[in-house]
Amino acid sequence: MKLIQLLERPYHRLADAISGRVPQPRPSASALASCRIVSHRGEHDNRSVFENSLPAFDAALAAGAWGIECDVRWSRDLRPMVFHDADCLRLFDRECRLSDMTSDEIREHFPVIPRLETVVARYGGRLHLMVELKKEVYPRPREQRRRLAAVFADLVPGRDFHFIALHPEMFEFVDGFPPKTCLPIAQLNM
Repeated sequence: MKLIQLLERPYHRLADAISGRVPQPRPSASALASCRIVSHRGEHDNRSVFENSLPAFDAALAAGAWGIECDVRWSRDLRPMVFHDADCLRLFDRECRLSDMTSDEIREHFPVIPRLETVVARYGGRLHLMVELKKEVYPRPREQRRRLAAVFADLVPGRDFHFIALHPEMFEFVDGFPPKTCLPIAQLNM
């Protein structure tokens, strides 16, 4: 897994450098008016503004994005947290896993990592939420299902949010929502 993490950063930089140099035609006004822009992990540079953080999502909202994509990981005390990686190595250069820390410990050591309930309360109904369920062990699935349902209780599935996953089996953890709420997404393995 560490080899993949080491290769991922240069791969992304190369892809960004290539796409940044290839001129793209400006979309027509009608095409822009009909599209839905979803900001992947918010507007971030991972230096001054970190991905999946409130400032990154605030910037996406201010820029006029239709929605935001965010990732869900679970703390040791079974609080859904908004963070992409299973550990803190890539962003914070620390080899600790979110699943080994309580949500209070995460907030103490990594205050930029928000709880899912905070993100939903702040942006739900204002931005469409594309919530990626990361593949990981659900030690108490019934309790975790209940907590996810509570977080999204005030929103309309499909209209206000969707769950997405690279691994469709993760949708069993949101089986109380209409099937149209769950969207499988593709995965590219390098």
